[in-house]
Amino acid sequence: LSPESLVDNFRTTQGRINGSTATFGAPFFGQRLLGRLVWGEPKTNLMHCTESDYSVPAPDEDAVFRRGDHESRLINIIIVRRGKC
Repeated sequence: LSPESLVDNFRTTQGRINGSTATFGAPFFGQRLLGRLVWGEPKTNLMHCTESDYSVPAPDEDAVFRRGDHESRLINIIIVRRGKC
C-alpha cells in the first residue's frame, strides 16, 4: 500500500476498508468484495468521460490475501471522479 500516510491509517486492518459501492448489481446485496484499491488519476480536464481520460495500473498478479489455508487473488477496485461530460 502507498502512500505511507494511508498505510498508517489502516495498519490495524491490514489495508481493509469497509464500505459500499455506488454501482448497481456488483457486488450483489450482502456479498463482499476483496481487492486492491486503485485511484485513476485524470489526464484531461474532462475527468473520466472516456477511457483515454485516465490511467490505472495493471493488476498486480502477485497480490493475494491469505487467511489460514485459504488464498484469494486481489482484483483492482478502481476509483475515479465523476466525469464532467
